[in-house]
Amino acid sequence: TFSWANLTELLTPVLLSFSFMPFIYMLYLYQAYETKLLGLKIYFDDEALFNYAKKLAICFFRTDLDALNRWVRNIHINEIKTKEGIKASLKDVKLRKKIESNPPEVDNKYGWSPFLAKDFLVGKGVDTNDYHFSFDTWISCSHMIEIGNDGLFRDSVAYYLYGDEYAAKKLKLRANI
Repeated sequence: TFSWANLTELLTPVLLSFSFMPFIYMLYLYQAYETKLLGLKIYFDDEALFNYAKKLAICFFRTDLDALNRWVRNIHINEIKTKEGIKASLKDVKLRKKIESNPPEVDNKYGWSPFLAKDFLVGKGVDTNDYHFSFDTWISCSHMIEIGNDGLFRDSVAYYLYGDEYAAKKLKLRANI
């Protein structure tokens, strides 16, 4: 028979479970930020500069953990140690993500579109990271993918793109056999 007590008894665990999910998600975000920003705490000598970078990153990226990962990598590679550099790197990461979501066309005489080239082998299980500036060139690369069943010494393949900001000039498939 239907009664309010039965309905309450049925719905209470469901509602409590769903109300717990935002807490779990916030805990996940907190853990991700703490893990990524821990490396920056060691990197920045100045505690005030670290706190400034941390607050800006939280306000700027919010739940976009991919952008946070790109930004932390950008800070380390480009050796950014000023407030102006931090602001510029935040804006650069956002701009790169915006360009990546709507990639411009690249004329064939200049090379390949880096955003299309990096996804060229996705259907074959070769996934690359984002196309980014690293030291003196623009690059995107995959992890080493093991192939074969040889046991101890397995063969592997990796995919690399090199170029400039606007076009990938060199595609490289590296096989370690």
